[in-house]
Amino acid sequence: MQIVLQTVFVVFFILHVSFVKLSVGLPLKDWSLLLLFILIFFAYSRQMIEIVSRLRGLLAVFLALGLFGLALTILNRAGISASIEAVPRMLIQPMLVVICTYALASLYGVRFVAAVFIGSALLTGLFAMMQFVDINFAWKLREILSAIQKEPEALASTVRARERPVGLSLTPIIYSYHLAAAYITANLLYRKGLMPSRRLYHILVGAFMLMAAANGTRSLLIGIMAHEVLRHAGTFRLRSLLSIAVLVAVAIFGLDFLASIGSRVATITDPSAVGRWTLYEYGLQLARDNPFGYGWDFNPGDYAWLYWEQLSDMARAEAAFRLDIHNAFLNFVLIYGLYGVLIVALAALLNPALFLATSYFAFAYLLHSFFHNDGIFLGDDYFWFAYAIFIFIRDAEKAQTAPQPSAYTVPRRYGMALPPPSFTRPYGPR
Repeated sequence: MQIVLQTVFVVFFILHVSFVKLSVGLPLKDWSLLLLFILIFFAYSRQMIEIVSRLRGLLAVFLALGLFGLALTILNRAGISASIEAVPRMLIQPMLVVICTYALASLYGVRFVAAVFIGSALLTGLFAMMQFVDINFAWKLREILSAIQKEPEALASTVRARERPVGLSLTPIIYSYHLAAAYITANLLYRKGLMPSRRLYHILVGAFMLMAAANGTRSLLIGIMAHEVLRHAGTFRLRSLLSIAVLVAVAIFGLDFLASIGSRVATITDPSAVGRWTLYEYGLQLARDNPFGYGWDFNPGDYAWLYWEQLSDMARAEAAFRLDIHNAFLNFVLIYGLYGVLIVALAALLNPALFLATSYFAFAYLLHSFFHNDGIFLGDDYFWFAYAIFIFIRDAEKAQTAPQPSAYTVPRRYGMALPPPSFTRPYGPR
């Protein structure tokens, strides 16, 4: 069963990264995720019940937000079909991702899950770097993926135009979220002593930064750099100060080189960057006028004509008609409203230690999502792979420091790391 479950997980990741649009009724990636959940549940039903119980707080937040999202979507007259279409993407899929990832980490060790997650980001990033230097093979392979899954012409045409490296992902931004989540996972493993060496971590960070530069995502580079500075600054050591100085020097010389070749990363005056301020102002006006939320079917372009008088004098005002807000936090408020904010605030108050630990763990991801549309509880699954690993390691550490009842233990063959009982392989084989 181990080989079967690991194979299904790897296949699911291949579909999730490179074949998002390949569908039979539902996307094949969704079918494979559902299959993975069913197989794990029937093979390890007792352990799965324990896992669901252990994740009940997070699942309760999902269900509460799902209830509000569904109600707001219907109340804003988006229709039942729009609501039904959003439920798998906004609710069911991320919940299954968390449960299955946590379960596989428990059964076969966190290193296996992390290797698949980080490895897939590095693989598609390698193709993004080859596309950046215009290696024809890398672009041709991505065009083949477009043809296989019959992508919308708007997406396929941008690939053919070779405008911006996408690696093996559907879009450059989707890949940037994968890379951001892979980075915070690698950072977590390094801080917890689960990475073989310091050198490997530094190599990974360098690779992530090169791939982010090739991808052309400014916010991702800023997020990684800021997270690394925060990590070093928190130790108050001379080595850490030297490391920060090296990071700053790398950033300065790197930006100078990218500017010399005309990379979008090295400028904040291009149309995309300038238009964001107009979108933010527009989003804030929408939130002020309807603080209770617009629901899952929210499209800011539908309301832009109502605000044209205020927007018309702003830079790139026409962007309000065709672009989303480009701020995950503002998008969350616009979709879920004040009730959604209260749900998250209540969860933070009930477990402030977990909230603070999550904020530090996800710092680079959160900073990146501040400038883009997807994010936590907004349909991006990559974060939930990373978060399941984070929660699993946190539970493992708690269990190892807590008194263990001697009367009950889990058989070693399960490799479970769920207290009680005792830990047998919390991090997988060394």
